[in-house]
Amino acid sequence: MSKLNPILQGIRQQRTEEFRRPDHNDFMTTSELAKCRFSGVRDNVLASQYEIWVAGKAEVTVTYLAVAADPLALTKAYSELFGITKASPSS
Repeated sequence: MSKLNPILQGIRQQRTEEFRRPDHNDFMTTSELAKCRFSGVRDNVLASQYEIWVAGKAEVTVTYLAVAADPLALTKAYSELFGITKASPSS
């Protein structure tokens, strides 16, 4: 058995704080989002994309690369998904 560095001696006896995952949609799994029927935008850092969720289903994904190429890519995806068009002024 090798000797531990003096700095590391006793490290196995040390207790750390209990980790609690933040209660936020960006930290939920896809199955958790589906189960709670999440609607909104999730910033999925692991997949490098934004996801637009509606009633527990990821309807549209927009990659960070797409947003870098076109800063309006997320806005356009929203508009297309929900059929939003530019409103014309009333006469």
